[in-house]
Amino acid sequence: MKSNQQLETYVNKADMVIGDLTSGGRIPPDVLKKYIVVQIKQSVMMKYITVMTIGTPEYRMPRMTTMGGVMQPGTSGQALAYAERSKPGLGEVTLTSQLVRAEVDYPEEVLEDQIERGVFANSMAAYAALHTEADVEQAMIYGDPTGVGYTAWMKLFTGFLTASTSYVTPAAGATLSGDILSDLMETRLEQFDDDANDAFYTNRKARSDYRKSLKNRGTPLGDAIIEGSAGKELGYEDIPLRKVPYFPNNLGVDTNQTNVWYGNSRQIILAWYRKMKVSTDYQPKAGKYSLIINARIAMGMEYEPACAKASQVRGS
Repeated sequence: MKSNQQLETYVNKADMVIGDLTSGGRIPPDVLKKYIVVQIKQSVMMKYITVMTIGTPEYRMPRMTTMGGVMQPGTSGQALAYAERSKPGLGEVTLTSQLVRAEVDYPEEVLEDQIERGVFANSMAAYAALHTEADVEQAMIYGDPTGVGYTAWMKLFTGFLTASTSYVTPAAGATLSGDILSDLMETRLEQFDDDANDAFYTNRKARSDYRKSLKNRGTPLGDAIIEGSAGKELGYEDIPLRKVPYFPNNLGVDTNQTNVWYGNSRQIILAWYRKMKVSTDYQPKAGKYSLIINARIAMGMEYEPACAKASQVRGS
């Protein structure tokens, strides 16, 4: 057992490192960036969305939508009448950050190793990201302020599955098939077709059902799926179908359904307010060190009508 003096030395070193970050324990931009990078690496969905930092608790993003037809017959020397003039649809997306907290405990031995090697700030970002990745991704996907039986955390944000309501295709409990994916493509507004970043997203079971339907055809494609050479993102009409571990699998009356989301996922936004704060605590009886994180994060979508969702897809 280490002496109290030795333990106090380790804790003091950690507090010194935290204190040196910036005034009041704020994480500087470079460490916050490492935190975000580690979290993205541990996540599936975060690789495909827009993750950013914002400088104010509330952030407004200007948005311009289509103007429709703009050309009119002209008359020499005359301007168009006011009614013939076009203007874009102007608006904005408001990202309002919410205060969130986390406390991460780990044994003093881990602390000793990291501080002695002088990499505590990097490790702090890594530990925090590993612990918070699952919570943040689940809230981002299907958080719902009105969700029945949801935890307070899952009610704090509106996930993109919850927010996607403009174009919904009910699958009536069917397994995922090419017909459902085709219906999704036809349901979404035609003006968003041919987006190079379009993809389908669903859970593991629904994706597996779809691949099985192709595998059982006894065709060269079915053979390729069996052999594992068809590609992990095999989808429909050259649009990849991606599995996301945190997509729900307990929706519907029978609690065995999921969703399929279709669109450009880069329009989904996860924003971190730049003033992230960290404090430390040491509990000698438990022999553990605590990292307490205070942050503000916001979630939103640039333009919700640019996506479509299939509901009631068998997912478990």
